[in-house]
Amino acid sequence: MKKKIFWKVYGVMVVIGVTLSVAGFILFWNFLSAYEKSQPKHEMEKVLELLEDGDSSQLVKYMTYELTALENDDTIIKYLDNMSMDGQWDFKQKPGAYSKDTPVYNVEKDGVIVATVTLVKSTEKASFKMDRWEMQSISDILKPLDDYVISAPNGATVYVNGIPLSKDYIKEKDIAITDLASTAKYVTVPTMVKYSVSGLYSKPEITAVGNIFNAKLLPSYQNTHNLKFAFESNLDFNKSQESRIVDITQIYGKYVYNDAKFASLSPFLIANSDSYNSLKTIASVNIWYGNHTLPEFEDLIVSNYQMYSTNCYSCDVSVTISFILSKKIFQYPTNLRYYFVKTNDEWRVADFVIK
Repeated sequence: MKKKIFWKVYGVMVVIGVTLSVAGFILFWNFLSAYEKSQPKHEMEKVLELLEDGDSSQLVKYMTYELTALENDDTIIKYLDNMSMDGQWDFKQKPGAYSKDTPVYNVEKDGVIVATVTLVKSTEKASFKMDRWEMQSISDILKPLDDYVISAPNGATVYVNGIPLSKDYIKEKDIAITDLASTAKYVTVPTMVKYSVSGLYSKPEITAVGNIFNAKLLPSYQNTHNLKFAFESNLDFNKSQESRIVDITQIYGKYVYNDAKFASLSPFLIANSDSYNSLKTIASVNIWYGNHTLPEFEDLIVSNYQMYSTNCYSCDVSVTISFILSKKIFQYPTNLRYYFVKTNDEWRVADFVIK
């Protein structure tokens, strides 16, 4: 009888002991888990997950940034979305900034520091009344782009992300156009304006509209951070001028190769202009006196119309002039640029350039 009682008591004690051991183990495990979660490193691991996942909508909540009038908060979301999140992420205490009360970490991607994260104690406690940490801020992840330099004709309206640039962005104005130096003797020619735009985070959309036809301007030059706009062009105006330009080019070609007189070309030129006097002297040095066929004008193309004002424009002409001399075929690819000025309601050549 006593043995039965003993084994019963023993069994109960074993069950109690096992139960207490399991409970103690669970309690200890929960304590360790709570302790681990109370460490700043635990919160930083969650931060890395946000970065690796590219969760822009969450990240932007912890950022402080200054935007120009040319961008908005959506720009930052776009900036983060376009960031490459692929790579090896890690974090380390930031020297000189980290403290027990204010943990600050450098975040690295592939060994390069890409952001700084500051943690702060949460108002909510973890289990066992342990502290909890949460992200207070993430900084240095946004890197403004280099300045954009934009050149446009004076009077044109330049837009960045659909917003017209004000005078505050002008870096330099009244910039003379050297190619119009000769033309400027006969008509008022435009100048250029240079704008500088800084502090942008995302590649901007830059457009411009002219002040003659209100036409969209096309770039004449651009690289990563420089953009230069050409002058306006209008299809109807271009068509109205093309036959005149073709006639001038063909008469010029015949004159150069001694198949036309200067008198046939001069009505298209401004009298006594530099171009007029230069072309007039060709006859005295012309070497094409031998018998040859009349020039043929192959692949004549008029392009790159540039409307500088209502009284001035330029265009480019490319043509291959060919003829037969002494049973030999001569072909001369020719590229010209004409600068026209309107005088007495007629368009005449003020300057021309052999390109």
